[in-house]
Amino acid sequence: MSKTINLSKILWSPIFRILAFWAIVIAAITAADRLVDQFSLKTVPNIFRATSEDGLLGADKIIEGSNVVYSLALTIIFLGAALLIAFFLQHCIAIALSTWSARRVLNVNGGEIAFAQNYEAQIKPRLINHPLFGAAWKEFDDTLLKDKVDQGGPLENTVRAQSFFNIALVRDRLPGLKVISSISGYFVGVGLLLTFIGIVLALYKASAAVGSNDAKKMQDAVSELLQVASFKFWTSIAGLATSIGFALVARWFVIWIEASLSRFCEAVEHQLKYSSPNYIAAESLKVSQDQRDQLKEINSDRYFSKLADNVAPLIEQAMARAMSPVTTSISSAVEQLKATSQTGLADMTKDFAAALHG
Repeated sequence: MSKTINLSKILWSPIFRILAFWAIVIAAITAADRLVDQFSLKTVPNIFRATSEDGLLGADKIIEGSNVVYSLALTIIFLGAALLIAFFLQHCIAIALSTWSARRVLNVNGGEIAFAQNYEAQIKPRLINHPLFGAAWKEFDDTLLKDKVDQGGPLENTVRAQSFFNIALVRDRLPGLKVISSISGYFVGVGLLLTFIGIVLALYKASAAVGSNDAKKMQDAVSELLQVASFKFWTSIAGLATSIGFALVARWFVIWIEASLSRFCEAVEHQLKYSSPNYIAAESLKVSQDQRDQLKEINSDRYFSKLADNVAPLIEQAMARAMSPVTTSISSAVEQLKATSQTGLADMTKDFAAALHG
């Protein structure tokens, strides 16, 4: 159990997830480089190397070929695909497996009663230590009503599980979900940037022939400019297409995650009895009405009459029990005093009679 928890903490640690995310991206792009002939990872480094050595003319010589332009366009597409693969594995699959493991904890045979009986000892500790839902479940546990469990009743939740286990919770734990919806816009920007850089380089090369007196040379320069410029727009097309595809797939990822969270919330609600605020208010009103009726009964003459009928015999019995020893003691003392008085009077009479005869 502890080994599983420690492994889960490692797999969900931010450092491990970041390293794994970019490892997946690099692996996907490397695989594309080996499988697609028109795509090469060396294209971008070669452009930077030519620019640093020969300036703009060196860079233009590299990108004037259509294969290089296609490779740049494929770079945008494959980068978007690699990011989607990493997001799918690190977010969709990870969350789906995490919610599945949490649902297994909740699936207790016997329904609500068995769940309530096993909750404190078995279920609660595992859910609080869950790598994704642990903190949220601790807060959710504070909203549960447990007073009926000892009487064989179910646990009652006063707040819906969706209020704690939702996409906002996952975004707080996984920052990648906060930026996934905005990444698609960057592909359009990168495609346009590469297009304009290519056009600027082509104009820079063609500007040398503009001042020439040779009409044929000028015509060839303009023709080459238009031809090169047409190739440069492939990066914009690739960026726009990648942006649209990335946005659609990213939205599908969010729907996938929300569905996984929804299934988990349904499993939680299945094991609990929901007590809505209206139900709690109605129960409180009922208790208040009962208390009001009891207070009215206490203040009525009938209540005091019943109280006198019930209390008077009890008081008489208590008084009788309390005074019985006292009465017995007094009677004994009176008898002793009477006997002593009679004996003393007889003796005194005898003495008086003896004195007269003497």
